[in-house]
Amino acid sequence: MSGCPIVSCEWLYDQLQDDRKKSKIQILDVSTSGSSGSGIKAAKLDFNEAHIEGANFYDITLCRDKTSSISNMLPSVGVFNDYVRYFGVSADVHVVVYDNSDTGFDSTPRVWYCFRALNHRRVSILAGGLKLWTAKELPLTSNKTPDQKKEFNAGQWRRLDSIYSTISEVKRWLDRKSSTNQENEEAITDTVYIDVRPKDQYNGTSTVGVKGCLPGHLPDSINVANAWKYLVDEHNQLRSVNEIKMLFAEDGLLEIIEKCNKVIVACNNGMESAVLFLALTLIGTYKMSLYDGGWEEISKSIPDRIVKTEEVI
Repeated sequence: MSGCPIVSCEWLYDQLQDDRKKSKIQILDVSTSGSSGSGIKAAKLDFNEAHIEGANFYDITLCRDKTSSISNMLPSVGVFNDYVRYFGVSADVHVVVYDNSDTGFDSTPRVWYCFRALNHRRVSILAGGLKLWTAKELPLTSNKTPDQKKEFNAGQWRRLDSIYSTISEVKRWLDRKSSTNQENEEAITDTVYIDVRPKDQYNGTSTVGVKGCLPGHLPDSINVANAWKYLVDEHNQLRSVNEIKMLFAEDGLLEIIEKCNKVIVACNNGMESAVLFLALTLIGTYKMSLYDGGWEEISKSIPDRIVKTEEVI
């Protein structure tokens, strides 16, 4: 199960009953809100009151590139190592992340992607998160998890550029698109850029809640206004792989994804795009990357390439 993006509550509970298996599991609560309100402070208060045994609290606002002018950028190898080693994370540890949202897929996809992008493949998301774990009456504790700090070892981490895109790659894609005949087969099989932002932001009619971002989108991009619909149903239950594929097919995306050379997913700041990245991973899409700078960086770096109003899925 160590290579599987999703694990069940039952699987995790079974692992925790075996001391040998338990020693190779590290659980992280990556929630970003709590019962008293939104924000890390509220999330941590809830964590201190009740969490899965052995879990540590992962503060998503701390493990990022604080030197960047773009919010929520992937941390450097050194920063990442220095943060996660306090939780006992090493190359042979299977990291399981969960959050307290209704779906269990609020902030978990972003942290899962962060581990993946920094070359830790043994990372999974707990299906249904804390809500489902609690609903199944599985045990919780308020006990503080003992210190598991590891020695500094940045050698195990490296950024996987194959799944991490930069503004330079986006610019190259735009340049190729502008110089290629759109009726040409080359244009069809080239990179596809999927913009995971709300419809009004993509169309250019709103920038509400997105500080410093301009209205509109990149030409020839495809908009997916709701990435969560591919992962969970109306009852917040995780969809099967066949269901996910069917939804992509119904939206006309499956054929596009299968024909293109590469998919780039992006949103405002790397959160929603990680949800789509996860859904695409589950159906076996491997030639893809996440553009971490997202719309925030595009608005600052290439505002002249922004256009408005196109069809939204």
